[in-house]
Amino acid sequence: MLREGSKDTDNIRVRNILNIAFMLIAIVGIIFYRYSNICIFGISLGGILIGIAILIKAIEVVLRMIK
Repeated sequence: MLREGSKDTDNIRVRNILNIAFMLIAIVGIIFYRYSNICIFGISLGGILIGIAILIKAIEVVLRMIK
């Protein structure tokens, strides 16, 4: 049973926020990748967003592993 304010509860909240951010950024990144020609330093904005989403997911996985 998880208690309010416990370390596990805080960890789950952070992981949930990271998962939501991952999903939103990945969806926006895919949309930009498919339908936009915006490039930053020669890399498509969609590719950059997808890369950021992958980094966020990697952080979430690390937090899950060190539980």
